[in-house]
Amino acid sequence: MRSIFLTLMSYPKLPEPDDDFSSWVTPQSKWFDARVANAAYHQYLTEIRYADELGFDGVGVNEHHSSALTMMPSPNLMAAAAARETKQAAIALLGNTLASYNPVTRVAEEMAMIDVLSGGRLISGFILGTPMDTAYVNGLNPSEIRQRFLEAHDLIVRAWTEEQPFEFNGRFNQLRYVNPWPRPFQDPHPPIWMPAGGSPETWNLVAKMNYAYAYLTFGSIQKLDKLNAGFWATMKEHGRDPNPFALGASMFILVGDSMKECEDLYAEHVDYFFTRCLKWDPRFTGPPGYLTEATMRLAIKSAMAEAAKGQFLADAGSGRMNFRAAVESGAVIAGSPEEVTETLTKICTENKIGNVACLMALGNMSEETTKYNIKMYAEKVLPNIRPLFEDEWEHQWWPTHAGVTK
Repeated sequence: MRSIFLTLMSYPKLPEPDDDFSSWVTPQSKWFDARVANAAYHQYLTEIRYADELGFDGVGVNEHHSSALTMMPSPNLMAAAAARETKQAAIALLGNTLASYNPVTRVAEEMAMIDVLSGGRLISGFILGTPMDTAYVNGLNPSEIRQRFLEAHDLIVRAWTEEQPFEFNGRFNQLRYVNPWPRPFQDPHPPIWMPAGGSPETWNLVAKMNYAYAYLTFGSIQKLDKLNAGFWATMKEHGRDPNPFALGASMFILVGDSMKECEDLYAEHVDYFFTRCLKWDPRFTGPPGYLTEATMRLAIKSAMAEAAKGQFLADAGSGRMNFRAAVESGAVIAGSPEEVTETLTKICTENKIGNVACLMALGNMSEETTKYNIKMYAEKVLPNIRPLFEDEWEHQWWPTHAGVTK
């Protein structure tokens, strides 16, 4: 099983939330202090390097806009920095919001640059994008987002694989010369993952193209049952084997000597993350036309909408996050190395999850505390779970040169 240290790069000094508070789309500019963000960016890149040094299989970044939850409007910039900061870890770019790029070939060019810079360690994540990012911040018509995404996907894959310059005349992209330089390091291109919250259309595309899929959610991992049933049924319909390495999931993971130490170390940061970073106006989560009919019929709730309700685990009347409730609900996996190993093994085995995107730096966590969490996981959990699925399945969706010191 592969472990990816996924960083959100949250803003660490948000104010106490009030009724009008929103960390996404409308965070107030007066909250932002460039000096605070400068220190935070350097801290997060240091943590990426540390995770690589301690043996994480990959390090991950993602894309969001006008967001204090994750200060990465350009994940490619951070992926490029990570490529220089690391030596062996896969660079999991999870991912680029394809519909928002114009021209879309910029994604092909920048991912190729990162793949070359890293020496063939890139995972190229293609994402539909949240409604907050695509519809409200970038101003896209919600009913067109999936069509834009599919056209962009086709254009990028052709750009990476065609041997000669070509014309592309699509509905949203018209280009006389498509001929990106540089070319990807990996042949024919980096492995493609499609991170999402759960939709039949994306499952079908993943199955058809033999890509990997990843649930990037902020809610309880226990809610994966319904999603997994649909995902693996779709894989079976397309004749795909139930290879766990074709599936990944994000999980909040906190490790200490004991559950008591975890609570002492991390409770404050769990509270900050869930009650400030994950608190935004629910009206931004469901613009008309964004969800497809098939998704709505299957009643697959958007992970973003669930998170946007905010404080779903807060103490009644206090507005604070209850650490124990977060653990008991499955929203956070925490405890001693033995407890975390047991929980992860159970979840990943039952749900056939071969890639874990470990969210270990929550909100306003200090570098010292995050490094302790990384070290505990890398030394006392990762060696126990890494052998999962390795004897039975081949990981077809991992970068060619990850794990090879440059």
